[in-house]
Amino acid sequence: MELGISIYHNRLQMKCDVAIIGGGLAGLSLSIDLRKRGYSVVVIEKGNYPRHKVCGEYISMESHEYLYRLCPSLSQFSLPIITNFKLSSTGKTEFQAKLDLGGFGISRYLLEELLYKEATKLGVVFLLKCKALDIDYDKNDTTYRIKTISGDVTAKLVCNSTGRKSNFETNERETNVTGTNYVGIKYHVKIDRDPSFVEIHNFPGGYCGISGIEENKTCLCYIVNSKNLKLVDNSIIDLEKKFLYQNSNLKRIFLLPNSYSKNR
Repeated sequence: MELGISIYHNRLQMKCDVAIIGGGLAGLSLSIDLRKRGYSVVVIEKGNYPRHKVCGEYISMESHEYLYRLCPSLSQFSLPIITNFKLSSTGKTEFQAKLDLGGFGISRYLLEELLYKEATKLGVVFLLKCKALDIDYDKNDTTYRIKTISGDVTAKLVCNSTGRKSNFETNERETNVTGTNYVGIKYHVKIDRDPSFVEIHNFPGGYCGISGIEENKTCLCYIVNSKNLKLVDNSIIDLEKKFLYQNSNLKRIFLLPNSYSKNR
């Protein structure tokens, strides 16, 4: 099916082979792969590009060849190859090991931006700042119609790439689920460390992951029980001093001279 676009009663009407709901890393990668196979593709994404997200930025080498094949512009960047793992807690015992497969580091911001540009160049159509509301299946012509805030998209196949918080799955889950709430903090820092290591450092109420990314930067990302943050009157600095510094590795790293940006 060739991509079809029209306007009816001031609402967008689109027809394509495959509609992908959610334009994160999975949705972007799928859109490129399908487009290279000759399918017309529409990606419905509630956000915009580029954007930061709080996450670790280590990718296993099992995905290396595939990602570089999808997005050749990745080869323009000198990305750190990660071959070692370090684990620590608040005690004196530490664990280190070689990683059989290993991985490489790249910021979510850069990877998502490159994938988006590649998909656009190949002819993938994006509906940005657009939320999918409902999906109907037409048995007569065996197509799906996705209702969005901007209009309707008709496709032969729909892929839900919205992740674990998909609004299409909300009704299928228990509404009274209780659990621990966590807060995520991410820094991009320039510090003196061995980029061949990915590190996990535990502390009371959470853990911190550290790995190298592009431009000799380091991704430092941690999650912590939200109750701990309330104990220090929602002060990130006091939170780090009171809880993260109980791990001597984190205290040393946080006190290193650095330049950083912060994403929460």
